[in-house]
Amino acid sequence: MQTEAKLFLIDAMALAYRCFYALLGRGGLTTSKGMPVSVPHGSAQFIHKLIAEQRPDYLALVGESPTMKTFRHDIYSRYKERRTTVPDLMEQQLPLFYELFDCLDVKRLELAGYEADDIIGTLAKRFTEVKVYIVSQDKDFMQLVGGNTYIFSNEYQVLGVEAVRQKLSCEPAQVVDYLALTGDTSDDVPGVKGIGPKIASNLLSKFGSLDNIYAHIDGISPESIQKKLRDGRDNAYLSQKLVTIDTDVSLTTGLDELRYQQTDFGDNQQLHDFYQRLEFNKLLQENFTKPRASFDTSDRKYVLQQVDELWELEECLDELQSSTEVTIDLIPDRPDTVTAKPKQLVLGNHQSSWLIDMPELQDELLLTDYLADHRVARIGYNLKNVIRVLWNAGIVLDGELRDVMIYDYLLNPNVRNHALPAIYQRYLTGKPDLEELGMRMSAISKLAEVLAKELADQGMDKLARDLEMPLIWVLARMENTGVY
Repeated sequence: MQTEAKLFLIDAMALAYRCFYALLGRGGLTTSKGMPVSVPHGSAQFIHKLIAEQRPDYLALVGESPTMKTFRHDIYSRYKERRTTVPDLMEQQLPLFYELFDCLDVKRLELAGYEADDIIGTLAKRFTEVKVYIVSQDKDFMQLVGGNTYIFSNEYQVLGVEAVRQKLSCEPAQVVDYLALTGDTSDDVPGVKGIGPKIASNLLSKFGSLDNIYAHIDGISPESIQKKLRDGRDNAYLSQKLVTIDTDVSLTTGLDELRYQQTDFGDNQQLHDFYQRLEFNKLLQENFTKPRASFDTSDRKYVLQQVDELWELEECLDELQSSTEVTIDLIPDRPDTVTAKPKQLVLGNHQSSWLIDMPELQDELLLTDYLADHRVARIGYNLKNVIRVLWNAGIVLDGELRDVMIYDYLLNPNVRNHALPAIYQRYLTGKPDLEELGMRMSAISKLAEVLAKELADQGMDKLARDLEMPLIWVLARMENTGVY
């Protein structure tokens, strides 16, 4: 299955401010020589996780001068008045912040006279052939959401139209008018004095737009709200101009210029030296100490065969009978593990994999007996969830477990990200589509092989085999039973 290409546009100053203030209350992060490095360190952690989990096809850092004057300052001198001076401690770190992205070979975009919002808005409107993810928490960007454009939050969540509705109680097309009424204190946009989020969303729900609100102002009640709207009319239309993102900026940048292919940083000497200079020891360990195994995805890709008839199941199990270890994965019918049942089950050996239609075949004795065979080792990712979902359908899985996720926890206890793409990036080369089931099965199988060897080399194979793997069964039973 070919996934649509993804473009991530990072709002540079939004990311820098976020990383600066995240640790400010604890004095910030410094090197042994007292150099402040909270901004580049937080940004490095964020961008590595984004690259590992999202695998962007295109990537850009969109910046601006914090003191730069734009057309918005021409129409309102107090625009972003409180942001004209960057905190000294943060300003010291901005050169390092930009150096980080240069080391990562991320394209940087800036244009005199325009804010990052306008550049991002223009690119989002222009590149409709890809999915565009705006990396920022700024409410202004919600006016762009829709079609192939999304917000990518600080919590690594993709926010679409429904998220805008839930957050602001209006449609993305109404966000400009919503902000025109409420104002935006972070940008010193005045709005209408006394009109808050609830009143603004109610007015837009009833009238649809700022123009229509003022066209029907005589009928708005109570009179106190009507008076606030009359008194604040000029500020409302001023604010509307201030918050409207310009999506027609004259940019010559083409999509190919933003292509990003670097996922293996082990050979990036410039990045290594940068992390070493700033004493980012954990990032050095995660990205440079482990040689990656070569993985030819074309050779290892499983041939995925559909199984929805009994005779196809018989053929599948006949071929698997000679395999002492089998990779297993499943697609649940819902995300809730407590109630989910298997929709499709994937079984594979080193040559092929089979996609079994479970509603049709889950009660077949041939299948349940095979899954209960303790002589077959089960290779997978997050096998606890696989076990629990199968239990929900009355199916018992048995056999020795080899869980890639648990292997990675043992090998990298200080790392927070144990998602399959992140594990792949740590240990294997290439950029496979892990959403494609055949490739995912192949990757899990190869990772189990590589990580098992790494555990043995570090003397942890017995710990994994005799303690951690059996514990999966215990935890699965505990979670299924719950707490009284």
